[in-house]
Amino acid sequence: MKKINLKFLSLFISSIILGVMLSNFVSSAQPIVHQGTIYEEKNLKELVQQADTVIYGEVWKKGEAEKLQITLDDGEVVEDVRTEIEIKVKENIKGSSEGKIVKFIQYGGEVDGIIYESDGGVLEKGDEIIIFLNEYGFNWGEQSLLKLNKDEVRAKGEKYKLKELVKELNTYLE
Repeated sequence: MKKINLKFLSLFISSIILGVMLSNFVSSAQPIVHQGTIYEEKNLKELVQQADTVIYGEVWKKGEAEKLQITLDDGEVVEDVRTEIEIKVKENIKGSSEGKIVKFIQYGGEVDGIIYESDGGVLEKGDEIIIFLNEYGFNWGEQSLLKLNKDEVRAKGEKYKLKELVKELNTYLE
């Protein structure tokens, strides 16, 4: 009987020590805050037609994130984190950006050791994307920021090859 209790006690103490060690490890990780904005759902045709700029490009430079405090009409103050992203245009689909650097304001970023992550995730230098932008350099959230993965992209629940998607987007230009 005493042997079982000693084994149990040994296992119990080991579990406590492991728990303390893991809690210290987990609590030292960078905190992540998910932030999101609700946009009206748009199909690809609507995105192309409403965007001022549609490009395929590569994230060239990622600026420093900045935290803004915005006062709403009702007096409530909300925080908004934004990061300026520079995209080297590989192919211009709409607008006049061929061979240029286009600036995009992405919601989210890292400020004071806290990661503010938008619905579409955080872009990193070297990411290849197709993006739909308005005249102010903003997009319509995750639905208008399409990340490529090995020459493939997911858009509206479907998987496309890059050339197929660009061809389809061009059919919506009028």
